[in-house]
Amino acid sequence: MKHQIIESFHVIGISTRTTNVNGQSAKDIEALWVKFWTEKIQE
Repeated sequence: MKHQIIESFHVIGISTRTTNVNGQSAKDIEALWVKFWTEKIQE
């Protein structure tokens, strides 16, 4: 394995808190992706 030095960078995004009870996490994660794309957060 080669070691490589990478200059520092920032990571930004959105987050959510969820639970696995009754499949809630699948709903919450889908909603998070919808928000990410519809609000054009990637831009």
